[in-house]
Parts: sequence; C-alpha cells; structure tokens
Amino acid sequence: MPVLKEFSLDNKLIVVCMTKAPETSYLCKYLLFAGAELFLLAQTDEVLNKAREVLGTNVSGKVIDLQSRPMIVEARDHITTSCGTIDGLVIDSRNTLSKPMGDVDEKDWSQVMDSNAKSTFFLYQVFGECMKNSGYGRIVNITSQLGDRSVDNFSVYSASQAAIHSLTKSMTIEYSKYSIRINTIATGWTSSEEIDLEEQQKELLVRFIPLRRKGIPSDLGPLLVFLCSESCDYTTGQPIFLNGGLTARP
Repeated sequence: MPVLKEFSLDNKLIVVCMTKAPETSYLCKYLLFAGAELFLLAQTDEVLNKAREVLGTNVSGKVIDLQSRPMIVEARDHITTSCGTIDGLVIDSRNTLSKPMGDVDEKDWSQVMDSNAKSTFFLYQVFGECMKNSGYGRIVNITSQLGDRSVDNFSVYSASQAAIHSLTKSMTIEYSKYSIRINTIATGWTSSEEIDLEEQQKELLVRFIPLRRKGIPSDLGPLLVFLCSESCDYTTGQPIFLNGGLTARP
C-alpha cells in the first residue's frame, strides 16, 4: 500500500491493545505498511499468537489484563524502557454482549463495562499522562456505531460504547494543549475477511446497509493511519463513523 509522506509513521512507536483477533491484527498491517513500530498488548496468549500469525512477523508484545490499572502502568513502563517514547495508542474496545435487557444481570453488566469502558479509561489515563510528558501523542479507539444508535438486545454494549465516546471528548478537552489528538473509528457491521458480495447480500442485515456490504479492514486501515500520523493535527474528539452509510438511516 503506497503511503503519502504526510501520513508516514516512520520512527513512530504505536501501542495496540487488543482483546480479540484477527480483525485488529489486519488493521495493524496498515500501521506496519506506513512504517510504524508496533508493540501489542493482548488480553490472552491466544490473541497475541494469532496477531503474530496474521502479521507474519515477530512483533513485540505482552499479555496483560487490560482491565488492571497496575498492569497497564507496568506495561507502559516496560515499553518506554525497552522501546523508547510512545507516539500512539490504538485500542479495540468492541467486546460485545447480545441479550434482552430483562435478562441482563450484574455479571453481564460488569463484564461488558469493565472490558470496554473501564479498560479504555485507564488506558487513556496511563498512556495519556505518558504522552503529556513527551508533548505529543495520537490515540485512536476502534468502537461501534452502537455508541450512537440502538438495536434490540444490545443495551449494555451500546452503553459501553457511548461511555467511550464521552471519555474521548473529555480527554480531548483536558489533553489537547499537549499536542495529543484522540479520536474513535465507530464501525458498523464488519468482517475480517472479504466475502463474496452476492453471498453477503443474502443476509437481511446487509440489505439494510446503504452500500450493501460489510466493512473490511481495507475500509478502516487508511483512516487509522491518518489518525495516527502527525497530519492529524486539527481532528480530535471525534467519533468518525465508517459504517457503509448506516448513520443516514433513521
């Protein structure tokens, strides 16, 4: 993939936090294409190993509990000591739950809110303070359009995504003066693989999308590169919807 020099990530160290693979891993490919050095923080060994398989390279990484502030602090210190200044942070916060509202219990609520909103808050805080001290940073959160819309059986998940969008705005207000730009890519229905269009359009869900297909990593990757680059200087605090036109629906 050719990369405009304005969007180059040469000599940029970007930390990517992931609780699932391979979709986030495919997005990481675009960061590598743009010249970034990556450090992966994964929730499990399985996620880290799958990411390395997809990337086809021995990318540096560490398995941590992304909901634990002490472990996040420890990971940040390890990365800065071993790799140098952290320039960017990418978080995938789309751990979902589909349940009727009446069936949601306390365990469900805590699981989804902790894995999405709680982890995002402490990742923002810990890495944001690090970037504040260096006077530069780019943070991108991969979220869902359900932070702004609602569908049946996704009440808790939608609430967690809305919380992340709100946290993004709050952090923007507090950290913009330190040359930190923070945005979210709010996705619609996506797939980590390209699926034949005719096959996709057999699904009623896909027929509801104005572009009549699901999103794939190549739809998100170029925007992710821009948001992680120095050229992203006047865009901050934004949930940017990449959903095939779904937000045009009532």
